[in-house]
Amino acid sequence: MNAGALPAAQLACLLYDAAEGIYADVAAVMLTGRHGHFLHDPAFRRIIAAGSSITTGQPLAVIRWQAAIRLRARLVELSVAWCSRWGLRCQLAIAARDRQVQSSA
Repeated sequence: MNAGALPAAQLACLLYDAAEGIYADVAAVMLTGRHGHFLHDPAFRRIIAAGSSITTGQPLAVIRWQAAIRLRARLVELSVAWCSRWGLRCQLAIAARDRQVQSSA
């Protein structure tokens, strides 16, 4: 079973089924599913393992949380790099816009 090919709603159900009884995982899965972005994001879907339960054979999916933490850290690194490169330009543009707004008021 490929998590990337499943509809987001079905994936959310499989994640919830796998987390049942583990309250922290249930909360995390509910938050992830209700957010509306992550289950549609291909990068996030790659860290979801989908398969079958070893006890019942029923389909289920789990989020590989260590991989999720590494993905988040990488996104933060990219954001910092982007801001360091473009941040000053953005600050200057915002300051110029603010001056323009103030002078027209």
